[in-house]
Amino acid sequence: MPKYKHSGVERNLVKRRLRELSRTRLLPALADRPVDVTLRALPSAYAASFDALARDVERAVADVRRLPRPSVGEGPTA
Repeated sequence: MPKYKHSGVERNLVKRRLRELSRTRLLPALADRPVDVTLRALPSAYAASFDALARDVERAVADVRRLPRPSVGEGPTA
């Protein structure tokens, strides 16, 4: 969690909210897709309500679901 000049209490609140949204909305919605997702908290996340963050996560899920599914064998090479 970036500090953005906020206290540890505020950072932990945003972190807990994003973790809960990931657990309850993001992961179940994308369980059928082989994707890696990174949530990045912007400075506006500190002032956002849980419902506003939930809308942002739902919008991200919709964006990912619009992407074409990779074919078998496609993907990054190691």
